[in-house]
Amino acid sequence: MQKLVIVGIALLWLNGCQEPRYTQSRSVYIAIRTPLLRYADMGFVETGKNGVRIQLYANGTAQTALELTTTQVCSGRFACMPKETFNARFLSVSYPRDLLEKILRAQPVMGEKNLKRTSRGFTQRITRKGKYAIDYRVLGKRVIFRDTINKILIRVVEQ
Repeated sequence: MQKLVIVGIALLWLNGCQEPRYTQSRSVYIAIRTPLLRYADMGFVETGKNGVRIQLYANGTAQTALELTTTQVCSGRFACMPKETFNARFLSVSYPRDLLEKILRAQPVMGEKNLKRTSRGFTQRITRKGKYAIDYRVLGKRVIFRDTINKILIRVVEQ
């Protein structure tokens, strides 16, 4: 019985260390402009139950990948860090931890606050004085997230 318990714990532990499995891949044009990040070119967004990965290209050559798991963000350009740390460093400390992942999945953000559904998707305008002024739109195959206070633009257009 004790061996079964040890084997069960080992299997759970090993399963937790597996890379997320991505079940969907989309070719996209992606633009990310923040005070510390600047990128605009083609790439792939891969999504799965436990995460999202963006593979970024420049002039047809793979440059880097950005992987978002349930708890952290990893890249070849920086060490893995908790999502909250990534937001504070590259986006805004005021954002919820899952904001970037929801944008990449084209899902409503911030608990669907001020959500207005349209025939082609949805829009959200969310403002918190001195923290953020967000205009977020998902219209067909186009996702546009803009925060004028933090000077952030994320645009994803499926090809």
